[in-house]
Amino acid sequence: MVLAVKSLDAVTKPTIGVVIAFDAPKDNISLQVNSNGFTSVDVRVQGSLDGANFYNIGVSNEGSHNGLFSMKEKSPLVLYARADCINCAGTGTLDAWIAAKE
Repeated sequence: MVLAVKSLDAVTKPTIGVVIAFDAPKDNISLQVNSNGFTSVDVRVQGSLDGANFYNIGVSNEGSHNGLFSMKEKSPLVLYARADCINCAGTGTLDAWIAAKE
């Protein structure tokens, strides 16, 4: 079973997304970004063990517009994840989904 959650919903400027809490540690996470109108976006997946301190865990679509991005290698184990829109150039909206295998 796969857990998928929308972390960023119709954001118009750089924004930290909703935190997803997993019931068990995860190490295989994917990111889907859907943007409309922006000329360039940079969205990263961040993970945490304590839910307070978040770090980039290797998924990014830097400079891309839309797409599905997955880890090339397994990430460190995390109990929490969130999307972080670092940059969005131009005017538009952006959604980001995070998925992790149960």
